[in-house]
Amino acid sequence: MFGYDKIEFSLTYPAAYLLLALILIAAYSFYVYRYTIPQVNQSKKILLISLRVLALLLLCFILFEPILNLSRKFILEPANLVFIDNSRSITIEDGTNRSANVKQILDDFSVHASADNLKFFEFGNSVREVSDDSLDKVNFSNGSTNLEDVFNFTKSSDKNIASVTLISDGVLTSGSNPYYDAINLGIPLFTIGIGDTTQRKDIEIKKVLHNDFLYAKTPTSIIATIYNKGFSGESIIASMYEDNKFISQQNVILSSAGIQNISFDYNPESSGEKKMSISIKPLKNEFTNANNKKIFYVNVLSNKINVVLVASSPSADLTFINNALKRDENLKVSSIVQVAQDKFLDKWNYQILDSANVLFLIGFPSDQTPKNLLNRVIARIKSDKVPYFLTLSAGISLNKLSLFGDELSFTVNQLSNGYREVQPQILQEQSNNPILKQGDKNLIDLWNNLPPVLQLNSLFNLRIE
Repeated sequence: MFGYDKIEFSLTYPAAYLLLALILIAAYSFYVYRYTIPQVNQSKKILLISLRVLALLLLCFILFEPILNLSRKFILEPANLVFIDNSRSITIEDGTNRSANVKQILDDFSVHASADNLKFFEFGNSVREVSDDSLDKVNFSNGSTNLEDVFNFTKSSDKNIASVTLISDGVLTSGSNPYYDAINLGIPLFTIGIGDTTQRKDIEIKKVLHNDFLYAKTPTSIIATIYNKGFSGESIIASMYEDNKFISQQNVILSSAGIQNISFDYNPESSGEKKMSISIKPLKNEFTNANNKKIFYVNVLSNKINVVLVASSPSADLTFINNALKRDENLKVSSIVQVAQDKFLDKWNYQILDSANVLFLIGFPSDQTPKNLLNRVIARIKSDKVPYFLTLSAGISLNKLSLFGDELSFTVNQLSNGYREVQPQILQEQSNNPILKQGDKNLIDLWNNLPPVLQLNSLFNLRIE
């Protein structure tokens, strides 16, 4: 009835009590409207009695907590999902005729597709459903193999999945390793391996590691990870080249662990993008020599990063920041420090400012800052988009600072050149914050013993963007 297989109605209390309540309600309503002031005709009296009976009966009905159960049966047919690797690696010739084997497996599956409720999907760059009559159109043309997508698709499917079958050569080229996804899937998983699973004797350069920032005439190390199978104890010669020019070589005894790192010293002579390569001299009986060479590119900077400190006066902030930056060997730190009207701590020229890769503005600008210097700094930030760090140290002029305009990340709502002392305080709940920790010392005592710092009385707001 109404599309439901079963309809049930029940009350918390026996229905006889509800019938008794109906009789009492009807008697009470009749008694109430037996005499009315003013008198009403018979039909209106019957209407009033009926409305009161219905209202009271509805309240009583709710007190009996009626329950209506509607049951409908859904039959979820178990689906067996078959995922087919549609990547180009299936077409590799290794003597096992991979693509033909996959086609044969699919033909065998298609015969029983209806009876076993098989659903076919191809995967590679993405997961896509394939109809039974289109299995012969699987062309192994995708450029990658991503098994992670297969398990994500399975977990999000609304089908009643009885089993999952994977047909693949197992060569993953994108996505993460789905090992734990397969364990936690909770569905029977079957795999059909394609290709020759025999592990052949081979040597391979797996990956090359190097610093993100390399500098001309600055020594660095480049590390190559070497994988070997079946050549434990053998001696190999590994060489490194820059633009096909020999740089250095290493004589290495291959580890029994099957994987090891080789370190090369590299001291680039000039800046620019360099085509680097590391190659291993082939050994006898290697399965392939194609993976004995690894080509990679590095970008060599002309020099270290130039950091220029611009300060309106000597200060503790200047000393602290200067010492901290000089600890980084990748930075070249210069400074322009004003000590009085048109007088600076050391000789400097605008070439220092023009060569800056990063600017640190410490209490800059002040009322005594030369106009030419201020305009040059603003031009470097606005026009050249040089990144900068700003600290509002003592002596800074907020009026001159406003000339930076939209380059500032904040706005000043209330100008004031006054300062107040602020004592650093750390709350108890922040005592385990790793950012604030320093060694095994008591964090709160350490911070509470610091001297006070000066803070501007002005009000600042972050820009919306």
